[in-house]
Amino acid sequence: MEYKGYGIYNGEISAEQIKHDSLRVYNHMCEKIYIQEKNIFLFGRSIGTGPACFLGSKRQPGGIILMSAYTSIKNQSNNCL
Repeated sequence: MEYKGYGIYNGEISAEQIKHDSLRVYNHMCEKIYIQEKNIFLFGRSIGTGPACFLGSKRQPGGIILMSAYTSIKNQSNNCL
């Protein structure tokens, strides 16, 4: 999934928009494509692990796979400064 403000998807980047987009894609898979939740596996890499964990806490996917996850927001923000 590509978030607003990244790649070719124009728009403002915000945590709320990322949450909204994540839920929208997940709901679309369940409601329009008829994929059962148990067959959906979330994958988050690096900064994408945050949205994957958020989505996993709001829905019941078959599993969550995290790759190169950050250990804390504090550590992540220190790396960016």
